[in-house]
Amino acid sequence: MMKRNTSRMLIILCAILVSAAVVVLMVKPWRPEALALPPVNSLEDPGPVVAMPESPLPVITAPTATPPAVEPAAEPVQPHSAQANVETNELVARGLAASAGGRHIQARTLLSEAFFAGGLSPEQEAKIVPEMERLFNETILSPRIFDGDEYVEQCIPMPGQTLAGSRGIVESKCLYVPANFIVMVNRMGSGQNMQAGKSIKLVKGPFVARVYKSRLAMDLYLQPEGRPPLFARRLPVGLGKDGATPSGRWRLIAGGKTERKPWTPTAGSNLPPAPIPWGHPDYALGFKGMWIGLAGLDADNQHITDFGIHSTSDQDSIGGETSLGCVRMKDADIELVFNMLYDGRGVFSVVEVVD
Repeated sequence: MMKRNTSRMLIILCAILVSAAVVVLMVKPWRPEALALPPVNSLEDPGPVVAMPESPLPVITAPTATPPAVEPAAEPVQPHSAQANVETNELVARGLAASAGGRHIQARTLLSEAFFAGGLSPEQEAKIVPEMERLFNETILSPRIFDGDEYVEQCIPMPGQTLAGSRGIVESKCLYVPANFIVMVNRMGSGQNMQAGKSIKLVKGPFVARVYKSRLAMDLYLQPEGRPPLFARRLPVGLGKDGATPSGRWRLIAGGKTERKPWTPTAGSNLPPAPIPWGHPDYALGFKGMWIGLAGLDADNQHITDFGIHSTSDQDSIGGETSLGCVRMKDADIELVFNMLYDGRGVFSVVEVVD
């Protein structure tokens, strides 16, 4: 009996103690002590933060302003002082030496400077013009980019990007050359062959042209804004009989470059003024069928219409004065000029016709 009472007393005592503990916890909840962290200096150095590399793709922005039509460089003039002739001779000598030494950019710069400075003898001009053409072919008309060439740049197209179009590389980079010229430079075959991630060469234009009536020749220059003009090419042309080719400054007409469009005979052609399709025996623009329409920039030529540069079915007329006034060119030459001269968004290549 005594043991039973003792057990009951112990059970009651335990119950009282448990109840008291519950009451204490309700009044003052238990809070664990904060874990002690080691000082910052004692943490192991995690190493430098490695930033992700920037994208190698170029940032292409839309043009903010449209410059006016670019006029040709000043026509080379004959200097009046012996000192000027000495300086020109020195430029020629240094340019030819640089070319012989494989210094393409330096040679191109010196020879173009000598050409535009004037004072060249006929023998000197006959010697440096082919050399300037060769240098232009190697530095501009090839996919290779030479160190220090400020007339070209490298570009890595982004996925889905095109050469032509309002958002294409040519327009967004303000190159002022036709997209087909970039295709030709990079030997792509067509603009569709451009691959994302594969670099291409861009050329900064525009090109300008000067037609010499006395020489029956056209000179082409690369003349981007803020840089000296570069001599590009000298090509033979056919002009109007009896001086019918009008002189002055002209610009390309927007959308005035066409291929194989019907040709309508003008007055004096001995053909009825009805459109003649490409491929017809009387089609005057030849196999290429290329036409570059020009609009006058001077007060005395703004009224002239139907004037331009074009291919011809009479290749033998090149180098003579047999046309009704337009500038005729050989098939291979007109294709090059067609791909050089620009008639883009508010910027136009200028063609100057001089005596």
